Amino acid sequence: MKLLLLLGDQLCLKHPVLQHINPATDHILMAELPDEASYVPHNKLKIALVFSAMRHFAAALMQQGFSVHYYQYADTKDRWQSFDALLQYQLSCFAYQALYLVEPGEHRLQSQFNQWADSLPVPVRQFDSHHFIFSRQQMLDWFAGKQQPRMEHFYQWARRQTSLLMSGIKPEGGKFNFDKHNRQAWPAHLKPPKVQRFDADEITTKVLALVEKEFTQNPGRLEHFHFAVTPYQAEQALDDFIQTRLANFGDYQDALADDEPGVFHSLLSAYINLGLLDPITVCRRVEAAYYQGQAPINAVEGFIRQVLGWREYVRGLYWHCGELYANNNHFNATHPLPKWFWQGTVRMRCVQQAVSNSLHLAYAHHIQRLMVI
Repeated sequence: MKLLLLLGDQLCLKHPVLQHINPATDHILMAELPDEASYVPHNKLKIALVFSAMRHFAAALMQQGFSVHYYQYADTKDRWQSFDALLQYQLSCFAYQALYLVEPGEHRLQSQFNQWADSLPVPVRQFDSHHFIFSRQQMLDWFAGKQQPRMEHFYQWARRQTSLLMSGIKPEGGKFNFDKHNRQAWPAHLKPPKVQRFDADEITTKVLALVEKEFTQNPGRLEHFHFAVTPYQAEQALDDFIQTRLANFGDYQDALADDEPGVFHSLLSAYINLGLLDPITVCRRVEAAYYQGQAPINAVEGFIRQVLGWREYVRGLYWHCGELYANNNHFNATHPLPKWFWQGTVRMRCVQQAVSNSLHLAYAHHIQRLMVI
């Protein structure tokens, strides 16, 4: 009898680890834990999205015949704050012969996993993450020995490895990067199409009520919750982006537009990060739109560079640099963030919009985050 622990961002029904689980004898453990929901002041919208997606995922697993032990927040908040305590309880209830884990995305959790491997009374086996295109080891191998591991060099390597937007050994369109074409100013008359919204079902409605009650002091406004919470809905969101916004994504991906927080961006990153969408599949769907004449090369290449390039590269950099990287302070900064950073009450309009969007919508696009804030 085996126990598989799945985290809230490991919601992939196609993960190979499920092929190693026997529905008749093995168990899957999932839990909404206080420590995971509060180790930083997460936005209410993020907490609600993760909890709702987890509950929908558990229901899908059970429909496929898996035995899922799922602990909701109301079950855990007064009993088990962390995975350590919950695992000790779960292992005491059944005669498990092994614990299966899927590689986490944070040093914080990887440290816990390593401790379990040394301290738990059952053998622990860790499987690779499935919601990145390259494995952690592939990324560590790429970074190894490079004095200047530039993203652009990685991106060209990744394009060759995946054959995305490649014509033989040459990049489609004659060059790897069309970023110079993606810096158009926002026209005053332009109105981007509305993003597809998803109504809350019974599961999500209960989650929203829970989050409003238990996380009253967290930022975020739950009336803005219209996210996809299942793989099927996430696929619809991908279709909606390709059909309505991809063609203009490139031209205006770096633009700021007053009261238009999403502009022509995909808003798919949360779904990829949770495992609801597969990143290589997303890239190939967008690539197909170029070959089918639905979107120009600068839009398609610009989007693929975000997913295949930056997302993979920064993840690799995170593991390459190690836990101590978070303590680096290159500019010797000592001042605390100003109070308005937590309120959005600042007169500079571009900053006010970027901070307010982050607080209220749990979203700000990359120029707002990296350039404005």
